[in-house]
Amino acid sequence: MSTLFDIFGFLNVVLRGLDFVAQSVLLGSVAFVVLVATPLAGEVQRELSPVLVGCRRVIQAAALAVVVAVTATTVVNAAVLAASLTVSWREVAGAGFVIAGAAKVIIAVMIGLLASIGSVPAASTRSALGAAGALFLCTALADSHAAARLRDNGLPLLATGAHELGAALWLGGLPCFWWALRRAGARELASRIGKRFSALAITGVALI
Repeated sequence: MSTLFDIFGFLNVVLRGLDFVAQSVLLGSVAFVVLVATPLAGEVQRELSPVLVGCRRVIQAAALAVVVAVTATTVVNAAVLAASLTVSWREVAGAGFVIAGAAKVIIAVMIGLLASIGSVPAASTRSALGAAGALFLCTALADSHAAARLRDNGLPLLATGAHELGAALWLGGLPCFWWALRRAGARELASRIGKRFSALAITGVALI
């Protein structure tokens, strides 16, 4: 039994890492679209169209990766809890990490759908993506070690949130930035995107 728990523990670490990478790319891509790309759409919408198409695909892929990683992590943790405490899956379903995982999956799906069916340059889609991204970060914090503290968890939650948001703004936005540089037809557009993303990346580094 101890060997089985060791295997589950190792698997949980791997899945957590994949979850964090997918989460960072999803949040970073949303931030790139909302804060870097769409503010330029009113001036150079035609030239920006290939960039937005690429960002849409990155968001869709990241949302799918989050769904897979979070679902797998939650199932593994639930299985360990059920086996160690000898309780039913129905009882495990009410655990905090299960609820947080389900909420995270739902919001990731929502972000993927918004990017798929909404007009990304539209102000309404931009606002909805930003709000969904903020909710997604909150659900990620709900399943963190800081949230599990029984007391004095305010500062750890703030630090964890800053770390996760900073990683997303800086590293998570790199796939969209790479795509934008490849697809930006005009050198001036690429330069403007680079300047806006540089400011975003500096903010991310400061938060980390």
